[in-house]
Amino acid sequence: MKNPLLERPAPDFAELERVLKGKQEPRRVHIVELLIDEEVLQAITARYLGKPWISWGKAQGRTEDTAELSRGERGWVAESRGLISSWEEFEGFPWEKIQPDFSPCEFVARNLPEGMKVTVTASLFEHVLENLLGYEGLFFMLHDDRELVAQVFARWGQKVYDYYASVIGMEQVGAIFHADDLGFKTSTLLSPDDLRRLVFPWLKKYAALAHEHGKMFWYHCCGNVYRNGVI
Repeated sequence: MKNPLLERPAPDFAELERVLKGKQEPRRVHIVELLIDEEVLQAITARYLGKPWISWGKAQGRTEDTAELSRGERGWVAESRGLISSWEEFEGFPWEKIQPDFSPCEFVARNLPEGMKVTVTASLFEHVLENLLGYEGLFFMLHDDRELVAQVFARWGQKVYDYYASVIGMEQVGAIFHADDLGFKTSTLLSPDDLRRLVFPWLKKYAALAHEHGKMFWYHCCGNVYRNGVI
């Protein structure tokens, strides 16, 4: 038997918001997407937005994908070096070319089913960790040049803020769904003091921006954030 809910979906973001705020008991499970696989995004971008798909990031390692549903190859972010490893590379980085693109949100907003809302997402810590500075780059630089680390976080934190600010006023945007995995199984990746200095002030700004527009701020975080007393 086919599931009638899937045949005739009835999204109700207003009800989800009441549930999350504790104003209503849930009547059903509400489905929310945080991320979508790049292959799906690529197809949507080319087919419906008429734009080329640009995968931005540094070179990755490649190996055979042995999963049952194989993609042929699997990739991972190289850990040793990011896009920025010196003040010269920081100054030469094309910061001004990175501007908010709210056209995908506008397209989605025009085609949303009744009752559905868009949540917008970006990352701060993860992007600095995986792309701008790299794992080893970030950790060594926190010892060797803390001011450069602070400036990278400040620049990228503002870029994320600018993106959120460009779309949060849209009626169809229901929430900022920010995503930053801060830890692993036993601890956070950075010390609590560094998180409070580099990351948390930006999260506070993103939340304030959402609340100023009467929208919710959701935060996804993987890893153990209790061990070091961060929370």
